[in-house]
Amino acid sequence: MKTFLIIPCLALAVFLAPALRAASGQDSLFGSAKRTAGALIGILYDFKQDQKREKKPMQAKVFEKKVTEFVASGYDEGLLNKYYRVPRALYTTQLQIPTINADVAPKAFGVEKTVEPQKWMVHYKGQIAAPADGSYRFVGDADDFVIVAIDGKTVLVAEMPGTPMGIKWRAREAAPAGYQAAGDWINFRAGETVDIDIVTGESPGGQFRCRLAIQKRGEEVAPFQLSVGKDTPPGTRPWRGIP
Repeated sequence: MKTFLIIPCLALAVFLAPALRAASGQDSLFGSAKRTAGALIGILYDFKQDQKREKKPMQAKVFEKKVTEFVASGYDEGLLNKYYRVPRALYTTQLQIPTINADVAPKAFGVEKTVEPQKWMVHYKGQIAAPADGSYRFVGDADDFVIVAIDGKTVLVAEMPGTPMGIKWRAREAAPAGYQAAGDWINFRAGETVDIDIVTGESPGGQFRCRLAIQKRGEEVAPFQLSVGKDTPPGTRPWRGIP
């Protein structure tokens, strides 16, 4: 009988995490505490606590419903005031998070002692500009979900089948291999500024994953990035984050 060395996916992701952080130049897979020009700002919300950090009953289906209401509102942050908003913000130029333990998110935001690793949501927002004229679409893969909006309109929902969010958006085309969903095609002009909202999170706890990519019509899928790092594939033209 041959002996094989098997490294579980989760263990491999944890092993690779420090290298991925170093390659991206960020403090964590969720971003850096230090703000950099053009980076998206990310805020972690704990739906199990209010602003006074008093515990709130929150079942999985209720959590998913509340996230859906936030999306349907056009990403009105006022709807999140009833939940605990973590004071520390993180800034990121990419979302390339492999399968990891869901408790990595609270640790990244410095609240691992006060926020349990389930029913949390991170809202990233900012302004971006395309590197060239063309028709583009966002492509996503997540556990449990990643949602993208441009100028307040949802253009991508990628989610685990076991935790459907119930958002009124449907993919029009099949996703490329390795991804759950491909978003709507959008026409961009080079240098034109648009608002972007990205929502990702974890419902039951356990494992988490979030990978966001971009595809120009007629070209291959590439990681969505607002800067070039050591892990950037050759030939990638990053989008520009607006300071």
